[in-house]
Amino acid sequence: MIRDDSVAEAIIKKANQLQGLRVNWESHWEEIAERILPNYSTAFNGTGNISKGEKRNQEVFDSTGAIALSRFASAMESMLTPRQQTWHRLAPSDPYLMKDRAVRLWFEDATRILFK
Repeated sequence: MIRDDSVAEAIIKKANQLQGLRVNWESHWEEIAERILPNYSTAFNGTGNISKGEKRNQEVFDSTGAIALSRFASAMESMLTPRQQTWHRLAPSDPYLMKDRAVRLWFEDATRILFK
């Protein structure tokens, strides 16, 4: 049996590797955030330190980027999670259970309730 400590260590090691891969991108994301959504501009560098009254919109030249971002987010949400159709279903982790009619009905009801 795998010890919990070794699993936790493996997860931490993988997280550190992934963090190393994104380091180069963080400065780009920070620069974009300063121009498009200045209220979130410290989200990528890990500081998150915001002083009260601090001017955060010095790099914003116009609102085109923020408006386009909002529209893009709306379009992506409507394509990924359409409101008028079921876009996922619940199912047991053991496919053998789906052979039982009562189990199938329960999962169908649970899915329907979630989308209601």
